[in-house]
Amino acid sequence: MKSAFRGLLFVSLVLSFSCQHEPVEEGVSTASPLFQLRAGAETGLDFVNEIVENDTVNYFSFMHMYMGAGVAAGDVNNDGLSDLFFVSNLGQPRLYLNRGELRFEDVSSQAGIAVVPGFSTGAAMADVNGDGWLDIYLCRSGWFQHPEPRRNLLFLNNGDGTFTESAQAWGVDDDAPSIQAAFLDYDHDGDADLFLVNTPVAFELTSVLLPLDQVHQSKDLRRFKGYDRLFRNDGNRFTDVTEQAGILSDIGFGLGVVAADFNQDGWTDIYVANDFMTPDALYINQGDGTFRERNRDFFKHTSFYSMGADVADINNDGWNDLFVLDMLPEDYKRSKITMEMVDPKAFFQAVEWGYNYQYMHNVLHLNNGNETFSEIGQLAGITKTDWSWSALLADFDLDGWRDLFVSNGILRDVTERDYKAKIKALKEQLGRPPRFSEFEHLIPSHKLPNYAFRNRGDLTFEKVSEAWGVALPSFSTGAAVADLDNDGDLDIVTNNSNEPAFLFENTAERSRRHFLKVQLQPAPNTTALNARVFLRRADGSLWQSAEMTPVRGYMSSSEPIVHFGLGQEERVPILEVVWPDGKLSRLEDVPADQTLRVPYRPELPDWQPPARPEPLFAEESATRLEPPFVHRENAFDDFRQQILLPHRQSQNGPPLAVGDVNGDGLEDFFVGGAKDQAAALYLQTPEGRFRRQSSPHLEKDRTFEDTGALFFDADGDGDLDLYVVSGGVEWPAGSSAYQDRLYRNDGRGRFSLDAGALPEIRASGGCVAAADYDRDGDLDLFVGGRIIPDQYPYPPRSFLLRNDGHAFHDATPAQDPNLPRIGMVCSAVWTDFNGDDLPDLVLAGEWMNIEFFENQNGRLALVTAQMGFERTRGWWNKLLPTDLDQDGDTDFLAGNLGLNYKFHTSPDKPFRVFCNDFDGNGTYDIVLAKNIGERYVPVRGRTCSSEQMPFIKEKFPTFNAFADAGIEDIFGREKLDEALQYEAHLFETVLLRREGDSYRIEPLPLQAQIAPVTGGTVGDFTGDGRPDLLIAGNKFGAEVETTRADAGIGLLLEGSPEGAFRPVHVLRSGFFAPHDVRDLQPIQLADGRRAVLVANNDQPLQLFVPRKSEQRIGAVEEF
Repeated sequence: MKSAFRGLLFVSLVLSFSCQHEPVEEGVSTASPLFQLRAGAETGLDFVNEIVENDTVNYFSFMHMYMGAGVAAGDVNNDGLSDLFFVSNLGQPRLYLNRGELRFEDVSSQAGIAVVPGFSTGAAMADVNGDGWLDIYLCRSGWFQHPEPRRNLLFLNNGDGTFTESAQAWGVDDDAPSIQAAFLDYDHDGDADLFLVNTPVAFELTSVLLPLDQVHQSKDLRRFKGYDRLFRNDGNRFTDVTEQAGILSDIGFGLGVVAADFNQDGWTDIYVANDFMTPDALYINQGDGTFRERNRDFFKHTSFYSMGADVADINNDGWNDLFVLDMLPEDYKRSKITMEMVDPKAFFQAVEWGYNYQYMHNVLHLNNGNETFSEIGQLAGITKTDWSWSALLADFDLDGWRDLFVSNGILRDVTERDYKAKIKALKEQLGRPPRFSEFEHLIPSHKLPNYAFRNRGDLTFEKVSEAWGVALPSFSTGAAVADLDNDGDLDIVTNNSNEPAFLFENTAERSRRHFLKVQLQPAPNTTALNARVFLRRADGSLWQSAEMTPVRGYMSSSEPIVHFGLGQEERVPILEVVWPDGKLSRLEDVPADQTLRVPYRPELPDWQPPARPEPLFAEESATRLEPPFVHRENAFDDFRQQILLPHRQSQNGPPLAVGDVNGDGLEDFFVGGAKDQAAALYLQTPEGRFRRQSSPHLEKDRTFEDTGALFFDADGDGDLDLYVVSGGVEWPAGSSAYQDRLYRNDGRGRFSLDAGALPEIRASGGCVAAADYDRDGDLDLFVGGRIIPDQYPYPPRSFLLRNDGHAFHDATPAQDPNLPRIGMVCSAVWTDFNGDDLPDLVLAGEWMNIEFFENQNGRLALVTAQMGFERTRGWWNKLLPTDLDQDGDTDFLAGNLGLNYKFHTSPDKPFRVFCNDFDGNGTYDIVLAKNIGERYVPVRGRTCSSEQMPFIKEKFPTFNAFADAGIEDIFGREKLDEALQYEAHLFETVLLRREGDSYRIEPLPLQAQIAPVTGGTVGDFTGDGRPDLLIAGNKFGAEVETTRADAGIGLLLEGSPEGAFRPVHVLRSGFFAPHDVRDLQPIQLADGRRAVLVANNDQPLQLFVPRKSEQRIGAVEEF
């Protein structure tokens, strides 16, 4: 193969956010993989990072031993070819000059590159002294008591092929255990400053759980020399400004760092990926020489064992997204023998102490553009890459979307769960602790393939490791990308432990696709660190964006150039460079297939950010709710009896009900309370505000957990009465605390409990819906049972309540026998789906089909199979009836779990649950199972499964034995056949479009699948005469080994003339609902505008108000 620019520059935010609707050009079919591994004998790259252990120095005496080393790419001799610098942990680093045509020469000796014996880690190239030549910074660590072998080194480029080590002279010969250095111009003074990632001398501190504020404020911790450092470049020397700049003192085991602008204010921020307990850090640049750590503000959760990281615009919306690696294996067996069980008590203690939620898998944080991110790794399909080190986001196939490469493999599987028992047995045999040389053979060692993922352009990635030729089993650690042969595509170089380095030659130039490389020089900092480059189409709309961030991945730095794949496009209509100091360069009609050199000039104009579009909605909870309502969930351990419960069932409220309760023509609302919290009734004033009314009966019933609510006229007196469903699991099954309540309205909005109006209901419920099913002139009720405490997933009792005008009676026994125990019902809708003018019943819930009950003259008959919905089981949350296509019949929005979750399913390989008393101790045991090959295996691991069912540990004495077993091996066919069994067929949120006598299932766009949908409403929110969808939801109550679903921020979907729905970016919609949403209801304001209420579990109620009475989405400035 031969300064302020928040909201950056995008025309039509709406178009960019729905970019997945644009077809992604398919790759050109070739007989050979995209990448070809070039042998060292051919390239001259004969480097091997050799790791040699002995009884004194090994992994167990020095944890860095298997962490590998870095590689740096850059043109150190300014001949137009990128050269390579390899780090050796225990030996000498090597500098290879690129002689062209992928041939390299080792010039280390003559260049003066040498180190005293020690342990080296990461490397970075940057022009430290601003002379136009790339210098090399080398990080060092080690077990040495004397600091000299641990001191970092700075090799200044003399411009004549030689380097002079100058770290002490420049004040950066830090002797803490260092991993990686990132250069950035954080203060906009035109030079390269230095951020240094260190690890503690006392490794054991990285797993110590202390209140995070205490960790950050402790001066004592600095004696462990484990805190990261920031050095300001003062022209001829660096000054340590760590403390004054706000860089926190902690005990983090930092492994990755990226410096980039995460909030688009024109100032470079810093993300540090920390291994072990200490959370990752996001330092937001304040523009005054200081930083604020804001991890928890920007991210709802992060990875736990954070490794390498990279930043790039993965969806071409103009905002930097973030990918961070962890170590979750893709292989089922490896996941069961190498991953530790999460201790729930420690997990929630860490959250309480400020550590954020941390989970053991790769994370992809999608930038929402409002200083928040949504983590979409499960949706993207890139969470499991095993013991990974370096993550590199780049457009490898030149199709215009940034793909992903992951280096992989650790020299020994030190987390394998069984080898320690073998060492213990050896110790007993020897009568003393064994030496390393005596037990090293007991530690498994498996080379692992590197990974490649192709960006499909729709927020998902396709695994192409084999197809692209990078899946070579290895111990690859540091990695860099560079166009080593200047043919326009990016090659990959990896530093491998105990085997030659890999050079993967990219052959994308053989396709018909085009590229553009942008070289920014000279600049205030000579490589224009953190400059942003934007490609635009002829109409000014955003095409792609990228930031100059050479230090990426793990212990490494890549070629300092901005690279774009252009697909079939031969020209770039508009190219803009926003320089680090805020100046703007703009070029037009730029030909493809070249290295474009863009010069910096002081007289360039300042970049002026476009005016932000006015959002369609504004949140006005604080000004319109008097006082604001805050739901306060009670503390309760849902897992005390059923340890393997997938998620909490005690957090299913609060519900909402909307209606004019006092007859003044204005809509009011009810919001339910948690256990020991009174519900609230708000009446609307003529000014469109809502005032909470005193309600003694609601206050008295505060001990109930409210999970469903409905305003309806129960007694035909012309006013709205209130039905409240009691739910939760805080009381034993059958408790009177699950009795539902009917509150009668006196016509003036004052409610009193009618204790005799309802039959005895002792089931924990979830929803209620009203209709005159028997056509006797009054409204009857269906009440959906949600859960039986400690008996998940057994179906609770549901009720059909017939209204006789004075009270309600249980009419369920007269209905279809499937109705009383139809399932764990979450939503119920009465609608005439067969056109006979009788209200039929449609239900949805957890592990349920969308169930259809036909009203056959007052008797409800199950007709789900006849409707073609017998294989639609999911984790349904909400049914919303509406006429989406305005053809006069009822369609549905069906809110489901979504696709951004640990559990996935399909009709041919359904996700399954079994429940039985498998161990005979009188409790209900849950077994979640997934399909692997030709068998089903348990989702949960040996440790937690044994806590629920102790026989498992006895039957399978090793983790390997458990990992080799399917559920039939573990539980036996007979016990499984006796068990309650459900399966799920789809988890997507869908539309049900009425077609003839049934419904067509149509998944919503992928942006609607990043979180569960628990609430929604339909209306013309854009003023164009077509129905739009407003949806929201999350699921925060997952058990600790399942990442909570928290990526949802609410979503407006604009209806198109063709009947499709396109996502509208939150910056345009203004609808930002990031909490654990439980209900969403429209409410008419006094001035006629249609507002939206959002009820959140354990968070404030939100009220969103349209800014205009009529509004529609047109072309808007993209940021």
